Parts: sequence; C-alpha cells; structure tokens
Amino acid sequence: MTLVNYSDLFNAEGLIISGVYLLLFIFFLWCLTSSEGYDKNDRSLFVALFIIFTVFSFLICYVEILPFFPDTIKFAELVENGSHDSSSLGVRLYVIISYPLRLLAFEQIEVYLVFQIFFYFLSVLLLWNGWKIHCSHMKIYAGNFQVMAILAMLYPAALSFITIPLREFIQVFGFSLFLYGLSQYIYNNNLKWLVIGALLTVFVRPQMVVVYPFLILIAKQYSILKLSIFGLLALPIAILLFENVTGYQFNPAFFSYLRSAANDSYGDSGMTYGIVNWQTYFDVIADLPLLILQFVLSPLPILHSVNPITLKLLLLDVCFVIVILFGACSVKIRFSNFYLKMFLCLIAIFSIWEFYIGGAVRHRFPLIMMLLPLATLYYSEKLNMLLKKR
Repeated sequence: MTLVNYSDLFNAEGLIISGVYLLLFIFFLWCLTSSEGYDKNDRSLFVALFIIFTVFSFLICYVEILPFFPDTIKFAELVENGSHDSSSLGVRLYVIISYPLRLLAFEQIEVYLVFQIFFYFLSVLLLWNGWKIHCSHMKIYAGNFQVMAILAMLYPAALSFITIPLREFIQVFGFSLFLYGLSQYIYNNNLKWLVIGALLTVFVRPQMVVVYPFLILIAKQYSILKLSIFGLLALPIAILLFENVTGYQFNPAFFSYLRSAANDSYGDSGMTYGIVNWQTYFDVIADLPLLILQFVLSPLPILHSVNPITLKLLLLDVCFVIVILFGACSVKIRFSNFYLKMFLCLIAIFSIWEFYIGGAVRHRFPLIMMLLPLATLYYSEKLNMLLKKR
C-alpha cells in the first residue's frame, strides 16, 4: 500500500498507548524538574508546553499547517516495520540507535511521536542545566527558565522537525547531552555524558565525528595561540576519524566534488546553492564567509536568487534565528565566548558541505539550540528591566 501521509498508519490501539505514555512522561518531567530544583511555576509551564507540543504534533497530521516532507513517510515506515531503502550511513546507523525506542513504542508511529517530543523537552532541560553549571562557576545570573522554555517551544525548526517522523530529535538530544557533558567535564572533570552525547549524534550524523576534538579544545578556554597549535595537532585525528567513519575523503577537491554532484542531483528543485571549485584550503577559506552567511541566514538570498517570501516557514525560522543570534551576541563576551567559539567552529564546518536552502534550516537547528540559554539570559534581563519600570 502506498501511503499518502504517515497518519494513514495511525490506529486506535496506537492512540491509546500514546495517551498512556503522555501521562507517564508528564509525571516524569514533573518529578525530574522537582528534583532539579525548579520552582512550581517553572515546572507547571514546562509540562503545559510539553502537552501543547504533543497535541500540535497530532493536529498537523490532519491540518495542513506545515509543508509536506517526503522523508516523513520513509521514517514512519521505518518505525512501523524496521525497513528502509536508503544507502545513507546516517540512516543505517539511525536504524540501530532507534531500535530500543521503536520497541518501547510498540512499533507504532503515533507512539513514537510522543517519544520524539519527550526527548526534545529533555534536551531543553539538558541545555539549561549545562548553562546553569557554567553560570554558577562564572557567578552570574543564568536567566529565567520560563523564557528558555517558551523560546524552545516557539522555535519554528522545532515545530517543523520534532513534531513529524524525522531523526532530528536524537540529533538535538545527543548534542544537548554533549553540551551538558562538556560543562560537567570542564567544571567537574566528568567525561561520561560528553562521550554518550557525542556517540548519539554520530549515530545520526556521522559527519559530526570530525567536530568533537575541536569543540573539546575550544571549550577548554585555551588562548588563540594555544588553540591554533592544539587544533593543528588534532586535525590529523579528526581527518582519520572522518574518513574511517564516513568513507569520504577529507580534502578540498572532494568537498568541491560533493557540492557539485549535489547541485546536479537537486538542481531542478531550485533550492540549491554554492557551486564551488576548490583545489586548495585557501579556496575553501575564500568562499567560507558567504557560505556561512547563507547557512545561518537561509532562506535569505545570499548565494541564490529564490524569493524567500515564497518560503514562508523558512522565512519565519530565520526571523527567529536572528532574534536568538542578537540575544546571544549581546551577552558579555567573557561569559558567552565558551559557547560562541564552538558555534563559529560548527557553522564553519557545516557550511562547507551544506548545499540546500531547506537543508541549512534543518541542519543548523541543533546549533541554534545551543545559543538559546545565552539568548534567554539577555531577554530575561530585558524583561526584568521592563517589569521594574512598570
């Protein structure tokens, strides 16, 4: 049977189990936030947003609010029967890492959606707890958690990619766990969560294996000179990991070939950008500023001529991203540089191989999430000032 929408797989049994899991997760989040020291208002809002987010995920199956993503049917079928026809290493690894969740969801896509949203909300808690550890050692105010929760709820990419059958939720959860683990490693010398988070993300996006040696170096707060020296020393390790895990070559000519091949394959969609001719690393560096701008500000026309007004959801997303970037960059640099340096490293690496307007929005999602706590601090202070004036 050819599916028109993944909601065709829904049944009464799955919806009942979804309701049971929803109640269990509400109870778990309430207890978890209680044990972590959140006040009653924080907990109440957080749980209420979790319920709204879950209801929204089922509503969009029947009301055309979001554009249709063809991948959703493939990932829904993967949940229901464990099969896929993709040669992508990331998808094959996702089949492995998602197996326990698919079993717990009784291989019902409607139940699995509740799991996706639950893990997204756990990601928000992990990001916030890692940020609080950082702020505690910096002896600064972390911000208002309710502002963080509302920003996470309103993020268009989250509403678009967490509420439908895709693998982004594990990517966001794994990366959030890594960032939480990074705070634990830097300030408490605990490596456990950092390693687990890194492994989870590599199982979804194998290319991420190249970034972690650099992120750990950056997070250790070395000087620019030391960072450059250690970065050069870490580069051979990163290249070896990248080539062995992904099977790709790590050189400018091969990345240029990948971009050209992708533009040839998807050029008819009108959504590709950034045809390049790279022979040396200097060629890459020369093109990188515009590639970074296009990646961070998609769908704005920087390296393409598509009218962003025709891409309403993506345009809404970049408006949100600009708000978050403004807030994050407005925090004092001595408090934010730990996060901003990692963000710059990540967007530079991601920009090298991103070629699709919609793909940029989807793949920058976890990177923008890491800036939510910083933006929360800025907007919390502005909100406090406004309330005091009133």
